[in-house]
Amino acid sequence: MVKEVLIAQGAKDGFELDYTLEYALSSMIGILSYWYNQENPPSLEELTALLGELSSSGVTGKLMGLRD
Repeated sequence: MVKEVLIAQGAKDGFELDYTLEYALSSMIGILSYWYNQENPPSLEELTALLGELSSSGVTGKLMGLRD
């Protein structure tokens, strides 16, 4: 469903779209699983904010922002 929406919005269908979607969805599922299994997880609001930031700025941008 996500792929079809992206293609309808002009994304080029091909392996790059497939792998990018797999990367994004797998990482979100992984983060949710990690959050669920923690003894003292952050609030759902904090987690949602982080996921939004990672989705918009990217992992590298977030990691670079965590520097001292």
